[in-house]
Amino acid sequence: MPRLTEKFLESIADVIEVFSCENSSYFSPPIALLTAVVLTSTASFSNKIASQIPLIIYSIVLSQLLKIKIKYLIKPITFVIIIASISALPLIFITPGQTISRLNGLAITDKGLFTAVSLIARSATASLTFTVITLSLGWRGIIEALRELKIPNSLIMSLNLFIKYMPIFLREICSLLVAREARIMRKNQYKLAWIVMATSSGDLLLRASQRAWKLQNAMQARLLNAEIKWNQRKTKRKWFTIRDLGLIITTCIVIISSIYVGGALNC
Repeated sequence: MPRLTEKFLESIADVIEVFSCENSSYFSPPIALLTAVVLTSTASFSNKIASQIPLIIYSIVLSQLLKIKIKYLIKPITFVIIIASISALPLIFITPGQTISRLNGLAITDKGLFTAVSLIARSATASLTFTVITLSLGWRGIIEALRELKIPNSLIMSLNLFIKYMPIFLREICSLLVAREARIMRKNQYKLAWIVMATSSGDLLLRASQRAWKLQNAMQARLLNAEIKWNQRKTKRKWFTIRDLGLIITTCIVIISSIYVGGALNC
């Protein structure tokens, strides 16, 4: 059980660090971030699976144009699919409909199966569209976009701290679990494994508090002032270019195509 937990935590840390890769922003950060939110919302609220096809094609083509490596897309999307599959599994049995099969006395309905597949497809498509655009920005581009969109500085500071701290914190948990697991002499003792995980919570809270305090002080020391006015920073980037106009136009075309294929959005 601890090893399964370690793999799960490591996968979360890897997914967060995927966005930490430095990329040259092809689009204006605020335009790209708003486009990602609109496309993700369209994928999330679509009615039919067929409406996901234009969004998937658009995301794949855009990833090729932006020269995003496929390996950076696999982990976030796989993680979302696994979480969505776990969440959608009960829908197969509890949704009313015609019974198509039985599993250990539980009826699998046609509507339940369709609802589960639709949920997984929407989640995967939404994660694909959002990941492609945000990977072109990276965490730094996302922070810059939030600043230009006039998001409060306290929220930006909290998000920046979360981005830097979460992978460190998750790997700290893994190392702590490995150390506790090494003290277990007997194997395949699931009850003992859960006890070991529970006893590590106290040390984890102390380490987390100390690490967060050090990281926050280090970030504030680099900024010199936690309440710095981000909009005073002079950048040579143009807020709106012909590339951004092309992104907006193609996004509108894809959204209209998705609505035309799948019908009105389920808002």
